[in-house]
Formats: sequence, C-alpha cells, structure tokens
Amino acid sequence: MKNIRKIIQLIFDKIMILYLLGVKSNKDQNHQIVNEEIGDSDPINQDFFKVFYKQESKEIFGLSSLKDMLNTILLVLILLLTFIAIGFSNGTIRYLSKKMDNPFVNWIDIVVPYKLSDKISKIEQEISADSNSVKYQFDSIRGYYQYVLSFKDLKSSGSFPMYGRTIEADDPMMNEIFRSRNLIWGEKHSDEKCMGLIITEEFLNKLHYPDKTSFVNMLFNTDEEKRRYIPLPVIALVKELPGLADFATTRYFYDQRMILKGKGNPFNPSNYKDLNVFINADSTEANRYYSKLIKYLSSVEKYLNLDPMYDFKKYSDSYWGGYSINISFYPEPSTISELDEIYNNICETVKVDEYDIKRIYYLKLTHTEGYENYDNLSINFSSLKNVRSFREFLRKRFELEIDMSQVEAKDNFKFISEVTRSLSVLLLIFAVISICLFLTQYFKNHLNSIKTNLGTLMAFGIESGELIKIYMKILIPYIIFTILISTIFASIFGNLGGIRMLIRLLGINLETGENYFQLNNISTYRSIIFIIVSSIVVLYRSARGILIKTPGDLVNDRN
Repeated sequence: MKNIRKIIQLIFDKIMILYLLGVKSNKDQNHQIVNEEIGDSDPINQDFFKVFYKQESKEIFGLSSLKDMLNTILLVLILLLTFIAIGFSNGTIRYLSKKMDNPFVNWIDIVVPYKLSDKISKIEQEISADSNSVKYQFDSIRGYYQYVLSFKDLKSSGSFPMYGRTIEADDPMMNEIFRSRNLIWGEKHSDEKCMGLIITEEFLNKLHYPDKTSFVNMLFNTDEEKRRYIPLPVIALVKELPGLADFATTRYFYDQRMILKGKGNPFNPSNYKDLNVFINADSTEANRYYSKLIKYLSSVEKYLNLDPMYDFKKYSDSYWGGYSINISFYPEPSTISELDEIYNNICETVKVDEYDIKRIYYLKLTHTEGYENYDNLSINFSSLKNVRSFREFLRKRFELEIDMSQVEAKDNFKFISEVTRSLSVLLLIFAVISICLFLTQYFKNHLNSIKTNLGTLMAFGIESGELIKIYMKILIPYIIFTILISTIFASIFGNLGGIRMLIRLLGINLETGENYFQLNNISTYRSIIFIIVSSIVVLYRSARGILIKTPGDLVNDRN
C-alpha cells in the first residue's frame, strides 16, 4: 500500500506541476499561481494559498491518509466498471454492424417451385414490367441456380460439400461483389463461358487452402474409379457472396458440370488421353522445370516409344497464373491409370520442391442449350420499403415466396442496436448519478471535517469565492486523473480479452479474433465529457452550499 501511495503521489505531483504552470503569469513564474486569478498580490497571501492548495490537494487525492486513498480507489473502480460497460456496449454494436453490413441485403431471393420452373421465363418478364419496378422500387431481376459440389479438404484429405450459385458476368450484383470492401483479390468472369470460380474466405478456411491458391480440388466420380479430384481454377477471393454461398460460377459452368452426364461430362477424366502439368513459377523457373521433364521422358525407353509431344505455354485461367505443359502420346494410353503412372513417376523424379506442381485438365467443353428454367430469382431493390407489399403481390399472383430472412435480420439488427444503445444510455446515467453521489458525499465529508478551520480563515478575510475557486482547481484535475486511470485499466482489460473471458463463463460461443470491446469510440468521448461536466456542476453546488455560509455558522457548526 505504501508503494501504491508513493506512485500516486509521484503522478499527482507531476499533474500538479503541469497544471500550476498553466495558470502562471508570464511576468513571474515562481511566485504567482493562484493569486493572480483572485486578484491578490500580497506575498503572504500567495504563500498561504500555495500551502493551502497543496495540502488540500493531498487530502482530496488520498495522499494523506489510507481512508482517503481508499475513497479514490473506490471512485476509480466505479469509473472502471462504467468504462468496461461502455466498451462492451460499443464492441457489441460494432460486432452486430459488421455481421449485418451485408453488401447484398438489397438483393432479395425468390425460390421457384418445381411446378413453375417451366413458366419462370414468362413470370420473370411479367414481374419486371415497368409498372411493377416503379411501384415496388426494384432495379433488376435475374435468374440463377443453386447447387452443391464437394471439394477436397487439404488438411484431412477428405471431401466436404460446399454450397454454390451461378452469377452472370453482366449481373449488376457482380459490381457489388467486387467492391473494394468485399474483394480480397481477383477479377470478374471474363465472359459468359468463363470456367473460373469465385470463392469466399470461409471456403478457404474450411478446406484449409492457402490464401493465394490457384486451384481448388473438386470431387468427381469417374467411370473407372469411385473418386477423383479435378483442380478448378480460382479467379477471385472475396469476403462474402450473396445468399451465404461458398463459391460462384457462370451459368455455363453449371451446365457443363451439372447437366451433362457420364462420359459426356467434360470434367470426366476418362475423356482425357493427354497429360497436363501445371507449375506455379515464373518463366525462368518454369522453363527449367520443362527442360528437366523433357530430359526425363526422353531417357525412359517406354515413354520415348510413346512419341511424346510437348506444348509449353502460360496458364491464364486462374488469377495467379503460372505455366502449363501439355504432353500428348501416340499411341494414346488406353486407361486413365496409365496416365496416372506416368505423372507419379514424373513427380518422383523431376522434383522442384519450392514450387507447386499440379496435374490439371483442359476441359473439352460442349455446346449446351440455354434453358431458362432457373430455380431461383434474385431481385435488386433500390429500397426495401415496399418489400412486404411486393411479397403479397407475388404470393397472390404467382404463388411465389420471397426469402425475407435478410430483411427480417436487418429489422432485428436495428431493434437490437436501439435496445443496446438505450441500455447503454441508461447505464451511463446510472453511473453518472452514482459517481456524482459518491463525489458529493466524499467532498462534503471532507469540508464538514474542516469547516471550523474554514470558518476561521474566512473570519480573517479569506472570501468564500476564493476558497470555492481553489477547491474547483483541485477537483477538476482529480476527476480527470481518476477518469484517465480508469480508462487505461478498462482498455487493458478489454483488449486483453477480459470481456471474452466473462462471456465464455456464461457458456456463449465466441467468434475467433473478436474481443467484443471498443473503447476508442465517439460515444466514449461523449460519456467522458458528460461525466466531467456533471461532476463539476454537482461539486460546485456542494462547495457553494457549504462555503457560502457565514464564518460563525461554520465555526459553530450551525445549519
């Protein structure tokens, strides 16, 4: 406790020196601190006020007795709990805002039931009529498919289903997907036949792919074997996709992968008689690897008898690029297993550890008919004000249902945010009342304990106004000092995960990397100003209520 008092004394002395320097005149910095403001140039009075100011400051700051120090510590604890609560409130609202800051909230989904799938083209035209778009305030309507593909998990080597959707290159939603706040890296689909995937951060995290991955491995069941992974090029990584999809493709990709069956499917490895090797390297290193590969195949007689032909070129289907080597054979291998054997031997012999070597497939894409039987419609609203009336229109006219989860979630967020802010304001008011009551009682007790002495001073000519000024000069730094200490400790507590620890004790699931605390916020600064102003007003009235009495009343303890 002695050490704590010494530390507080040191901090207090520093604050007092800086504070007193601020009220000195330019003419005499050694002898006039308080008296210039009260108009007294008598050296005796100057010395008296300096001693009185210093002694009373020590009493109020709690540097003269253990009891007074405990009062200061108690005030710091009250303020500490107040700022922890304010930081938690700010952090909660920030967390909810981040979760609800969905760039696609104005795109509302309509699930098309199977019985209406063959009529969806006509329905879409009727819905998008100018009269409806003006009445219900929407800009565009687009059809899309939802589907599921399984991808390899690099960590467990198993496969997991991921949810995908189609989106066309000219869809207005594409501009929202590729805004700077949502885009991590990549580019849009180059045209309607682009075969690259747009994937999300969550996709990478779930399946443990590197941040700058060029490919993701899709599961495909072949005719010759049950499971094989086909590398698909990645053209972009984004934070989020509409409808919480994990990946997005063109409609053309969907037709090639989901509609065509068996050997007619271009993703079926059984269709391929060539071997394609990808290397993620610059041109110099890729050429070095290419030379090694040719040298190896030329040195093995059975491969040389297959008359290998090579095509070395830059690979541009994925965002991060690289180089590919196409190797064709004559006679062609009769099974996919023969190509597997050649590729495995190449990997064992031609090693370049620092670069990613991968077997890829150049898809033999086929023509598909552009059927308009989408299973979902997406409508972009300029305002969500009329969504509910639009929902009733679709229900009565077409027996279609709108997915209102986003709209309802937005409404719920607004409600919870308002409740949280209201509770925060009520908590602040309660805290300010508690702080003011504590300070008032503490200050009154102090003045009452020395009011006989104060009455004597006033009887000898010291005016009550001068004493009030001195006490306010002491109390303002005192309030600022306790607020400063409490905000520092509250910030340390919150940023080191104190709130997370308390929430975990309640058995609530927590999101990784989120501390649910934010003290550096405009509402915190407003709260500090509110606390300071309220405390000064209350303390001034308390001081005036006691010191405005006559010297006789104070000396004789008359109310």
